[in-house]
Amino acid sequence: MSRPDVFCRSLAKSFSLLMELLVGTGQHAPQNRLPDPQVNLPEDRFAVFKKWYYELHKKWSPKIPHERLSSNLLTEEWRSGQGRASYDRESEVRRDLTKNRKSAPDANGGTMKDIMKEEPSAPAAVDRAAFQAQLDALRDREKAHTHEGDAIAAARRRLPMVEVDGATPLIGERGKVTLSDAFGGRRQLIAYYFMWNIGKPAPEQCEGCTWVTTQVTELSYLHSRDVTFAVFCQGPYEESARYRNFMGWEMPWYSAPLGSLKTLLVGRQIGRMHLVCYVRKGSKFFETYWTKIRGVEAMDNSYRLLDLTVYGRQEIWEDSPAGWPQGDIVDTLRTKGRPTAQWSRFEAGRSDNLGTNPLNRAK
Repeated sequence: MSRPDVFCRSLAKSFSLLMELLVGTGQHAPQNRLPDPQVNLPEDRFAVFKKWYYELHKKWSPKIPHERLSSNLLTEEWRSGQGRASYDRESEVRRDLTKNRKSAPDANGGTMKDIMKEEPSAPAAVDRAAFQAQLDALRDREKAHTHEGDAIAAARRRLPMVEVDGATPLIGERGKVTLSDAFGGRRQLIAYYFMWNIGKPAPEQCEGCTWVTTQVTELSYLHSRDVTFAVFCQGPYEESARYRNFMGWEMPWYSAPLGSLKTLLVGRQIGRMHLVCYVRKGSKFFETYWTKIRGVEAMDNSYRLLDLTVYGRQEIWEDSPAGWPQGDIVDTLRTKGRPTAQWSRFEAGRSDNLGTNPLNRAK
């Protein structure tokens, strides 16, 4: 039986159990596990769910392989609850990244590579004077947007702050350290909380976190303002540090244990991408700002540059004229089964072994 079929049968059985529970006629008690996907179901019910699954999958996730959608659902780890947090985290982040998406112009879907092979539509060609007149009108809006951004930043600087425990433990290259150590002797700290799929190889690590972290390369300008930038990985230090080395990132890298994450991300969802700002005042430490998902685009420059081009980010959610090339966000962040930025490192001969394969841990 194919994995999509197994997944569909699991959905159908889950729905059947749910209906029995709701109407009070079933004999199934709630259990903290998914139903057995191999259970026999009437073929008519299975056919309906299978059709629904493929239509939904085709419309919303043309680039997500069936295995990625269903693999966590079908493991004993998932059924015992141990794998559920990772799957929920990935699903929720993907949903937030694409919550404004609309149906692709091509009903049959297609990858960004396929779309780029076609000659796209283009704006109307006009003389220089007509072009400049419309650009000048847009420039007025851009200036207003810039000034509003300045006003928002001014308000951000006037936010109150909340004290955090500077002794909160982290793990660095020399072993156990604290949040205060992560400041690196500077007054301020910007910490990016990197999502991590524990025990997974490099190609299965978060494409979104890889995207933004890759673009934070020159830190001297932050240092000139007494600011340290560091990554707090939400996974084991050893395997995540190997990922950092594979990617060639040079920023300070720490692992935040679960207990520390509960302290540092109190009131927020552990396992998601967060960007958090801190300040030191004497011997005390304070959190001054935090953001997530689209907010972490503050670390990015590629999208800022793409926003200036005629075709923009070329993603489905964008409001673009008919005929403009558009694809799934994953087509930008992930290429041929890997986060896009991994390929240049991999092709340069760097090892992507994170020690997650027991057979390769000695390498």
